[in-house]
Amino acid sequence: MQFSIQNSQGILFDGAWLWEEYINILLNSHFYHPKNKSKFGAQQLFSDGKGLIYPDFISKSTDPRLIVDAKYKPIENIRGRDYL
Repeated sequence: MQFSIQNSQGILFDGAWLWEEYINILLNSHFYHPKNKSKFGAQQLFSDGKGLIYPDFISKSTDPRLIVDAKYKPIENIRGRDYL
């Protein structure tokens, strides 16, 4: 299949992923950035190994340890599972 700009109806890109990668550039000296898509850097919610989560950012400092989520949406649309 050959791509032609004349046949194109638009371009689709993952804006949320791009936003996280940009934030990583800004925060990488102070935060780890687990790779959600490649399942790298999972954290366990429970000591028995269950409840794996992939937070967007985890502070390198442990006092206090910060977990940060990078939202790419208007604040009025953040609810429910977004807080997990």
